[in-house]
Amino acid sequence: MSLSIQLFYQPSLTASYLRNNRFMSAYDFTLIFPSIPLSFGISSDLAAGWSKLVYEQVLMNKTQQKIEVEIQGLTEKEAFVVEQCVKLLFGFKIDFCIQDVWQALKVCDIIGITQSPQIEGVTVQEQLLSFALQHIQQINLIEGLDYAQQLLEVGGEGLLVHRTDIRLLSQQLVDKIREAIISSKFEILTNYAHNQEQSIDSQTINNNNKFLLKDLKREHYIQLRTLFYNFVNQQNTELTANQNIVKILFEELDQQFELDSYINKYFEEVTSKMQAIDISVNKMDKKYEAQLTKLNEFITQEFESLKRENKMLKNQLYFAHRRIEQLQNPRIICQYQMNLFCFSNGIIKYKNSGVIHTENMDSYIINCIVKQTDNTIAVGMQGGDILLYNKHLEIITTLKLSSVIQIQNAYHVICMHVYNNYLISSYSNNVYCVWWNQKSIFYEQMEQQVSAIFSNPLMGNFILLGSVDGTIHFIYLNESKPQLQADHIKKLKNSNNEVLKLEIIPQNNDLLVSVHTDQLICIWNWESENVIQVVKIESQIQDISIFLDPKDQKILRVLLQNGYLNEYNLDQQNQLIESIYIDNKPFQLVGEQCLTYDGKIKKIKNGPLNQCNYHLQHQSTYFHHQDNCVYGLLLINYPYVASSGDDKTLVIFNLKSQEKLVLRGHQSYIKAIGLLQENKHIISGSYDTTIKIWEISTGICQNTLNGHTKPVLCLQVLYQTQQIVVSGGEDGAIRAWNWKTAICIWKVESKLEIWSLLAIQEHCTILSGNKDGSIRVISTGAAGEKSQTIAELKIHKQYVNCMIQLKGSIIASGSSDATIQITNFYTGEILKTLTGHSNIVWSIQMIDDDTIASSSTEGKIKIWNWKESLCLNSQVVGKGSIYVLLKLPFTNKMIGGTAQGDILQWKICKEEQKLI
Repeated sequence: MSLSIQLFYQPSLTASYLRNNRFMSAYDFTLIFPSIPLSFGISSDLAAGWSKLVYEQVLMNKTQQKIEVEIQGLTEKEAFVVEQCVKLLFGFKIDFCIQDVWQALKVCDIIGITQSPQIEGVTVQEQLLSFALQHIQQINLIEGLDYAQQLLEVGGEGLLVHRTDIRLLSQQLVDKIREAIISSKFEILTNYAHNQEQSIDSQTINNNNKFLLKDLKREHYIQLRTLFYNFVNQQNTELTANQNIVKILFEELDQQFELDSYINKYFEEVTSKMQAIDISVNKMDKKYEAQLTKLNEFITQEFESLKRENKMLKNQLYFAHRRIEQLQNPRIICQYQMNLFCFSNGIIKYKNSGVIHTENMDSYIINCIVKQTDNTIAVGMQGGDILLYNKHLEIITTLKLSSVIQIQNAYHVICMHVYNNYLISSYSNNVYCVWWNQKSIFYEQMEQQVSAIFSNPLMGNFILLGSVDGTIHFIYLNESKPQLQADHIKKLKNSNNEVLKLEIIPQNNDLLVSVHTDQLICIWNWESENVIQVVKIESQIQDISIFLDPKDQKILRVLLQNGYLNEYNLDQQNQLIESIYIDNKPFQLVGEQCLTYDGKIKKIKNGPLNQCNYHLQHQSTYFHHQDNCVYGLLLINYPYVASSGDDKTLVIFNLKSQEKLVLRGHQSYIKAIGLLQENKHIISGSYDTTIKIWEISTGICQNTLNGHTKPVLCLQVLYQTQQIVVSGGEDGAIRAWNWKTAICIWKVESKLEIWSLLAIQEHCTILSGNKDGSIRVISTGAAGEKSQTIAELKIHKQYVNCMIQLKGSIIASGSSDATIQITNFYTGEILKTLTGHSNIVWSIQMIDDDTIASSSTEGKIKIWNWKESLCLNSQVVGKGSIYVLLKLPFTNKMIGGTAQGDILQWKICKEEQKLI
């Protein structure tokens, strides 16, 4: 049958919601149908149906306020239930009287009611469940128990039971149904046990709960039996008389229903099914195991292939980057006798008779170079060719190994050596070749690649070949036969790592020295084939040399890749004599000289000097002003330091724990900072023309000093008073402030920008560094209460960026003219000029009484003995400007602020050394 229902709505609110015939939410329905509460949630399918019906009615008659909905295919009973539910949904009052509550609940699920509207505080589900509890005798108990149990276990068929009240009602209903079933069935079974001859049909039982034994199915009996025994087991008491009768009856019924055979049959079926499942699972396991094995093999192969490809790409990328770096920053890659040099950008320079000849190989990569006895120059290339040049660097010919033997894969020249008139070359394909008169006269395939070749006239026709596996081959070149032959005499091996270099000890031709990549230096008696001594070096070895000192003691010099040169006395159990720092780019030792990668030749003089060498070892980096210049550094109380930058912030941080406090308040760059009374306050000067006073413990700005009209560039605290601060800026004014009262005490005006200030406490003097390179000397009085210009000294040619007091009236000043001037400001005499920086000097710090450090725009820090005008070390520590340095008192540490916003910390290393 069909069901017709009239619904009322508000046409004025439908147009904007229904124009596109879209699905409606609960809120949309509430606007159109005012009788529906907001808590009602409706399914999308039903919403679409309502939307379409309402939209069609609106098109037909915009003033009509009701629609009629027709539902087809319902039974009479379902139609009745739907009508009642719809009336409930739309707020109509009805007398709720349904014969079958469970049928109604199912219909609620069918029509999509998932969360019903509140009607007098009770939902539809609550009404149905409450009604069922009140009229439990009217319910089909077996069906009711099934549905209620399903409702609790799996949530019903669409009915939401996550609400606590509905779930509690469902549980109560289940419990009551179980009680009713147990009591009614027990009653029937007890009656049957007492009067077995009487027909069960004649018993007077409620029609709605009629239970006929003859109609009892095995499934229902098993359910009934399970219910009984569960009930009995839960009681934990002796059975009553009726319960004993029922138990006996169940034992009889067990035979009637053939329960044992049923259970056995059921068990057999289950067992059979389990066996079938096991067989199926085993087949699937084997099938999937085979597939998984194939898949794992495929994945492994693909992974290995990707690893090889990735390694190849990484190598290509590495060599590409390396090549770009070589071209942009050319380095010496090989040299011969300090008059023939090859650079990584392919340039060869040869000094012959005072004339320097140059050859540009463009994009070719040179691996090694030697000069032959006929003054021709042999250049070993990355591609495997050896190019021969005359003394004017004009190409003569090319020696190709591929013209001697058949070669399939790419190869390179590894190293070359000149022996008498022979040129011996080794290649990456494990071949070494002997050339004479521009022709190959002998070659041999070795087991491993030859990494070093050595010969010495004192060893006759012997040549030594060092391999990448650590083996040293002694080869005798036999020239007595028509064709040159190489006889293998012996092998030495004490390390499994590549041989870097081979040498013999002067006046001890039977002693051989081999250097290996595992940082071992082995000293051999090569005739007895024994290792006499082994020296283990802590760092990677760059080069070695051996010489005899005036006492004929054997001295081993080891040049390390970290820039140090170690000297060992081989006659005194390899005792380390001294370790000196040479350069950060060491390349090769040649006699008493050290050649660096950037082409510098440093001479090593004998005899120590009473002088110290310094270098900086990087320890930490702090990122407190990311990508912003750091202009100011200030020690508060170690390890607490303050920094300022062009990100408008001050940062107080702990060098050890890196805890930090960020102070914000300035509107522009903070160029200068200082420490005030008892280390409790910080003062800062900014490009926003203001000076601020900050409390360190809280980070709160306590006062602002206004007076400058342009950026504040420098600050100095008069420590003899602790109350007066002097500031200078681009407006040319020098102002003295009582920072506690924020009052300007005095002012000195000038047309020149003030870039630096220095307070000399014992002289009661303030020095100002000016834009034109001059330094003004101002007397402040003992209490800092006055200002009187004493002198104006012309020291530099450009801006004076920094000043420090060295001793008494002697100061050091750094300038944009790239110089550091040592000046007696009292007499105006320039004592010394330190030159070496190529750009602006930004900061100077004292290391000790004789030593200062300076930083500049090129990213270098130079360490000077200012008394001797001697630069002790020049070290690149950053990519750009180092704007400020701070030596941490009572430590060997220094920090610096960079243009990238990093704060770098270095350890100042100091060693006794020979003069470089």
